[in-house]
Amino acid sequence: QETSVLERDEKSGKKQVIKSAYFDHVRPATTLQRSPFYDDIILSVGTQSFNIWKEGLVDPIFRSPNASCSIECSSWSSSRPGVIFVGKSDGEIDIWDLLSTSHKPRAVIQVGSSAVTAIQIWKGMDVERGNQEFLAAGDAFGSLHIFDMPTHLEKMLDNEIEIMRQYLDREAKAAQYARKMRK
Repeated sequence: QETSVLERDEKSGKKQVIKSAYFDHVRPATTLQRSPFYDDIILSVGTQSFNIWKEGLVDPIFRSPNASCSIECSSWSSSRPGVIFVGKSDGEIDIWDLLSTSHKPRAVIQVGSSAVTAIQIWKGMDVERGNQEFLAAGDAFGSLHIFDMPTHLEKMLDNEIEIMRQYLDREAKAAQYARKMRK
């Protein structure tokens, strides 16, 4: 369902228009993040699933299956356009590689026994390997866990940006078709 609202900014008093609001998660969204590779693609994460949206469309172009437990946080990969990290309340991080498989996570990391509440990806320097990407996870106990990113999740495939764009465009067309058929 789409809505448009005219509001006043509390600080400046100026009128602002909320362009649109779409409702698709059963519970509150825990993450909203624009793709680092595509300006028109947005990740939204609810407590049971995540969606990928394309600006201008009313429906998500991808909906994940419901997770086995509550989702707490998420992040796009900074080096692979089709990879998403999803932190869950059971202490696991699901790693989705949409170019590999889109119906389940490609891999799972067991971080600990408490909920993963924050995920951050960053590039750093490893003494032995040189440039390296790291996955940092914060948990509900206040612990920080840092993992070396596996090479297959760090190194982009040949033409991966274009291949993922084609995938997203196909999913967008499918979402538009499904919406048209529901009317």
